[in-house]
Amino acid sequence: KTAYGELLGLFPEMAQGKGRDRGKVDVIADQPMTYGLVLSAEALRYRALPTDEGKRRVRQATRWLLDNSRLAEDGKIGWGLPFAWNEYPQHTGYTITTAVVLEGLLDALTLGDFWKKEESERILKAVREAQVRWCREMWVENHAGGYFHYSTHDAGPGWFCVNAPAMFLGAMARFHAEHASAASATERKMLAERMDKLARAIVATVELREGAPYWKYIIPPNKYKSDRPNDLVHQVYILWGVEHYRDARNTVKLPWNRAGAMESLERFWKDGTLRFF
Repeated sequence: KTAYGELLGLFPEMAQGKGRDRGKVDVIADQPMTYGLVLSAEALRYRALPTDEGKRRVRQATRWLLDNSRLAEDGKIGWGLPFAWNEYPQHTGYTITTAVVLEGLLDALTLGDFWKKEESERILKAVREAQVRWCREMWVENHAGGYFHYSTHDAGPGWFCVNAPAMFLGAMARFHAEHASAASATERKMLAERMDKLARAIVATVELREGAPYWKYIIPPNKYKSDRPNDLVHQVYILWGVEHYRDARNTVKLPWNRAGAMESLERFWKDGTLRFF
């Protein structure tokens, strides 16, 4: 409790997602991913211990994310970085950023009558529109199934950077299980097909080591000729998403169990040192 309070103090109530990014430390700006992470944390805390501060924080983070859901030049829904990065323009929608935001919004919706009807409908509309957009515009068939592009700026055959689509899969599975009625029958069918194909691609590219699952950061072959493994953070993104899929849908069976998933994380810690991979 004390540690969480100290950590939360680093994120001022009226600017919970404002700060620097290690990729561009000279820029201080509002970061959608940070708002999404704080929203998840504060929504879960509020469920366990409701406070006035918690209520304000949940509302403020949710409002910021909804009000800033279409910052890219195309005006379409999605969340990204407040600055240009490599070949990607400012506010390009990234699959991983959008997935983290969707998780935050879904966590906020677990608070039930915390929200007025029109408020929860606005949140659900954003969650649905983002997932439908990704399924229609960002989808690539490959690897015994399919996956989402890394960002809205990418096109063509693309490359399978597993962590981002996997995290997005978790949000889709939660939405499908918890709020299916918010989507049309046609949309539900499309989302279900995309989820299961993505799960198949994740299973098709896994490497099991004594029952523990691992993936390359980008599945070979790819345009970057990358063959490096995931680090711990990206391993967590993958498992967070696929384990949500297991809990909420489980149509495609995962060839490892929960204990194996946890073991894959514990192996990053060795001889008192946190290893990169």
